[in-house]
Amino acid sequence: MHTDEFMVKVHSDTENILIEARLFLIDKNRDYPIVCVICHPYSQWGGSMNNNLVVGVRNQLVKSGYPCITFNFRGVGKSTGKMGTGVEEQQDLQAICTYAQKIFHFTSLFLIGYSYGGLICLSSALHIENLTGMSLISYPIGFVPHIQPDYEIDVPLLFLHGKQDDIIPIQNVQQIIHRFHRIEPILIPISTDHFYNGKEKEAGIKIREFIDLIGPPK
Repeated sequence: MHTDEFMVKVHSDTENILIEARLFLIDKNRDYPIVCVICHPYSQWGGSMNNNLVVGVRNQLVKSGYPCITFNFRGVGKSTGKMGTGVEEQQDLQAICTYAQKIFHFTSLFLIGYSYGGLICLSSALHIENLTGMSLISYPIGFVPHIQPDYEIDVPLLFLHGKQDDIIPIQNVQQIIHRFHRIEPILIPISTDHFYNGKEKEAGIKIREFIDLIGPPK
């Protein structure tokens, strides 16, 4: 597995933030039509790009031929600044996606967000160019009230959720599936709780199968 470590600048009116990121792929000399960008869970509860599920999903996708970018939101790891309100993390994600296309020349993006990372993905989707699909793991509906899901997205969407999740019960996600106006999301229950210990590979396989199903970018 080839790894590139890099920093991405996020411009704002008050400060310049540097976001720590890594690109993982099998062969740096071949062209890839799509890159998966993975957003980690809530940093105040220990979330980072080294989270067990983020790493497990990343490894499964990379070995299946899908390059992945993982990164730390501001204030986490080597990323500068401090944790924001969610709006700032949306800016971090958008900066990473822009960098992936302009610097690494990926032409299409697939977003993956775990818990809080899923919240950032779904609320940013309409601002991400060349987005071909998305997978949200343990989506925390209502966790940050002022960061709302974007029900107008028009790309394929997969939800993965633990049957035994007692932090975000699966029923919460089941209740929002019908709110999407332009797509019919898929929800796959997994026999696990919110933390996916021992279920990282299974989650990665489900996401890889979904990307295979929607096919290459057109």
